[in-house]
Amino acid sequence: KAILGEARGLANETAALFRNAAEGWRRGGAGGALATFRDVYRAALGVRLAMVVAAGVLAILGSTTLIVGWQANNALHDRAIAELRTAADVSERLLSTYDSELRNSTRQMYETFLALLPQTDLVADPDERIPVGDFEPPMLSMGELVLNGDFDAVDRFTMATGGVATVFARDGEEFIRVTTSLRREDGLRADGTALARTHPAYPLMLEGQDFLGRATLFGTEYMTYYGPVSEWGGEVIGIFFIGQPYAESLASLKDSLRTTRLGRDGYFFALDVSNGPDHGRILLHPWLEGRKVEEVEDAALRRQ
Repeated sequence: KAILGEARGLANETAALFRNAAEGWRRGGAGGALATFRDVYRAALGVRLAMVVAAGVLAILGSTTLIVGWQANNALHDRAIAELRTAADVSERLLSTYDSELRNSTRQMYETFLALLPQTDLVADPDERIPVGDFEPPMLSMGELVLNGDFDAVDRFTMATGGVATVFARDGEEFIRVTTSLRREDGLRADGTALARTHPAYPLMLEGQDFLGRATLFGTEYMTYYGPVSEWGGEVIGIFFIGQPYAESLASLKDSLRTTRLGRDGYFFALDVSNGPDHGRILLHPWLEGRKVEEVEDAALRRQ
């Protein structure tokens, strides 16, 4: 402002000198006028210099304002990104903790089921077969207790834990449920049904390896534990199984995340990245839950 004020003063002074030069021309001729015009030139030069300096200062101030604004925007952007990363990290840790606790409690429930069974070896008698459903699997026994069709241990387990339990008998390449508290969609017991060969636990059972993981059985989601049982020769003769339903606890967790807002319009969402048939299914979203990513028009979501 001071420089612009000085420039205006010099401009006024220059105008006055032009008036004096004109008056000198009338009174003193060319000599007086030239002397006055030299003063005018010097004054005009001062005006030009003042204007150049003023323009330079304005340019510096403008660029400084842009730099400060750019830095402020960058700082806000960086802060927003940092907060989003923190929120994502917290939600990931929350889900990881939930999954870990669910798996640990399922292992403990498996040990509880084993404690309800007779503390003797499992024995399969291929010469003694007991029909169940469409199958005639070998008789399984533990001491004097025949497990085929005996629901006492599995029902006590369900009453005590809220989970489900099953004993499978191996018959060739099939694993048949000979006693279970697992229910089908119609409410009847699922005894006499076989472990699906497409189930991720199936190949592990043939190899004598335990399986701990999610499974959907007769329309209900469980965290499951399958423990193969082998005879002295090493061949698998049966399976002890328990399943812990987790839909209710997961729903509470999802409700909490679903209603959490990130900033003004942000939200959490989660995708199934497993290699199974649900790969790409949206597990958590305010309004797209249950759909596949390829069905969604939102380009940003499709890139995830």
